Amino acid sequence: MRRNYFLLIYCTLLLSGCGKYFYYVDDPKPTDTYQYINLDSTYQLYIRKTYISQKNGYFMLDNTQKPAPAGTPIGEIEYLLFSGTEKKVIYITTVRDKFKDYYSNRGKLTDKDLNVYDFNKFYPGKWITDGLHPSSMGFVDSGSNIYWETSFNTDQSLLYINCRDEYKANGTQSTIAITCLLKNPLVFRRVDTPFKVVFFDKCYSGQKTNTPVDLQAPGRIYFKAGNTAKNGYNIYFRFVSELPPSKNKYKNVKFKNKRLEFSPADLFDN
Repeated sequence: MRRNYFLLIYCTLLLSGCGKYFYYVDDPKPTDTYQYINLDSTYQLYIRKTYISQKNGYFMLDNTQKPAPAGTPIGEIEYLLFSGTEKKVIYITTVRDKFKDYYSNRGKLTDKDLNVYDFNKFYPGKWITDGLHPSSMGFVDSGSNIYWETSFNTDQSLLYINCRDEYKANGTQSTIAITCLLKNPLVFRRVDTPFKVVFFDKCYSGQKTNTPVDLQAPGRIYFKAGNTAKNGYNIYFRFVSELPPSKNKYKNVKFKNKRLEFSPADLFDN
């Protein structure tokens, strides 16, 4: 069965907003070798929010980009980081909220805060500006080359994903227009203030006095080769202090390689 990544993203069942896919881990051993991607100042953040609407008694994700009516709950926040200088892109989805209030009231977090606690899937790729696929995001998956064709509005405050092209190792090619999969265009809005990667456990009982924990400088996503299945790398984030609840004494979190949708092998900065 042909994998369809956009249907995978948008048509699965809603999960709990307080569910999580990471593990608390100790500091790495001195002998461990990690590769990394630097999230430096050349990266720009675009976000996309999906809203929950009710139809025939069922709650569904609404992909509309028009402002939601007052009080409409947010179902998911999606992050798109790209660097025109480094020619890299990282698309990150979050755990979906079935309780209808988790993302609608983020407390001490704003749109510029990427909360690792909520991360779900990672899509690392190349930002392409020339050749056969100018203005696109290029990904590698099991020998196939996949391109998400993009465009911007005049002032680049909005980024549109228009279609998906796939070139398989056997030479076959397919193109899917996003509007054929979704009722509305896939649109991301630029966040004009500098972004921050943080850890904030909103579900922790002491969160009223808790504050977001910053990512350790210089701000990196770490990768360590592991299981050869999927895309072969586990993902790590290192923070400046212990993560709540404080009794766990951990400063790092790990996502297993099954959270990684595409290979990051050509993107490392070391």
